[in-house]
Amino acid sequence: MPERLSDRQVLLALLLTLMLVFGLIVQTRTHHADPASPLLWREQPATDPGTLRI
Repeated sequence: MPERLSDRQVLLALLLTLMLVFGLIVQTRTHHADPASPLLWREQPATDPGTLRI
């Protein structure tokens, strides 16, 4: 019969797994947002809504 794992070993394995997942998430996300690129806003519609152009 295989040897059972102690509670300490199970908790250590869970902690290491969580640290690995957190490290992968931090490593794969974009490291910086480009502050120089402005937000792309839609142009305001024309002020004359009298006719509809198709």
